[in-house]
Amino acid sequence: MKSDDQPDPRQLAIFKRMTPHEKLALIGRLREDALALKLSWLRKCHPDENEQQLQRRLRAWQLYGRTDLD
Repeated sequence: MKSDDQPDPRQLAIFKRMTPHEKLALIGRLREDALALKLSWLRKCHPDENEQQLQRRLRAWQLYGRTDLD
């Protein structure tokens, strides 16, 4: 984040009105979206791998921050 970046006041107002449950639900959706995007990228990078292998790579990325399986 650059030092001159500031959150949009409208977005902050929305977050302040959200209940804790709504905030957790939003976080869950963002996480699922991020995982879906990563899985899509893995499919593109490893087109010959099956779903199980791709899921293993995704899990390695979640746990260790890398997608290599060696």
